[in-house]
Amino acid sequence: MSFDVLNNEKISKDQKLKITSDYEKLSTLPNLSTVKLKKGQIYTIDEIMKQVSLASSNPATLILGKK
Repeated sequence: MSFDVLNNEKISKDQKLKITSDYEKLSTLPNLSTVKLKKGQIYTIDEIMKQVSLASSNPATLILGKK
């Protein structure tokens, strides 16, 4: 689904996402992720999509889904 949105140009790989306190909390939940995100960090859609491909980065998938 994310690739469809990219292909339809609704988002771009270089678009930036800022990690909120809610996203930070999500990334620290036990058994959900090994990739910890910190409030205020900025990632591109491309960087988040790479994290989505990691089996242990479910928060990245949820963050991308909100875009």
